[in-house]
Amino acid sequence: MKNKNIPNYLTILRVILIPFFVVAVLLIPTWDFMKYVALGIYVFASLTDFVDGYLARKYNVVSDFGKLMDPLADKLLVATGLILLSGLGVIPSWVTVILIGRDFVMDAVRMLAVTKGVIMAAGMYGKAKTAFQMVGISLALIDNMGWFGFIEIFKSSSSKLVWSELLINILMSLSISLAVIFSIVSCIKYITSAKFNKKEDEEPKMLEENSENGNGENEVVEVEVAEKQI
Repeated sequence: MKNKNIPNYLTILRVILIPFFVVAVLLIPTWDFMKYVALGIYVFASLTDFVDGYLARKYNVVSDFGKLMDPLADKLLVATGLILLSGLGVIPSWVTVILIGRDFVMDAVRMLAVTKGVIMAAGMYGKAKTAFQMVGISLALIDNMGWFGFIEIFKSSSSKLVWSELLINILMSLSISLAVIFSIVSCIKYITSAKFNKKEDEEPKMLEENSENGNGENEVVEVEVAEKQI
């Protein structure tokens, strides 16, 4: 690749898009078509994460800037979307607290693990949580009923069914619910698997977590094992 900074440029672009995403979401109550604008921005920003990860892997252009900014950009985008959707009443606030709080907990445990000489590897549950979360937020941006709003529609015989809206609501509700489930499971699994009191002759332990490198690539984080018993 001629320009090795392209993955970093994509990360910067993702951060730049966040304010435009915020404006688009806040204008949804005023202009309904803005939900499609917000959806387009969110999907495009999310895709840049996959693209910069692919380029980083293919051309081996991982940088220190990317290692810092790529996960930060991802968290900012997701947290912004969840908070805005909670403010609009589409997603319950407790769901947002769980999904964002889980990331803070995982980051804290991950940093502790690194200081103890523990190797962390990408986990299946973390990947599933990320996938369902992205789908759920995308669908929530164009949803008109709110989380599990289809239940009230079915209860009310006088409500007029719009099958496309109903399908979007069902898929959104299930995606967000699965994201919450995988979020909790992956967090508990990681914390309960963390064993920081290793002996000198023990090999570093592999802990599963959805760890990404500077440009979206899942990798094994290598750290030196402490010389003394921790």
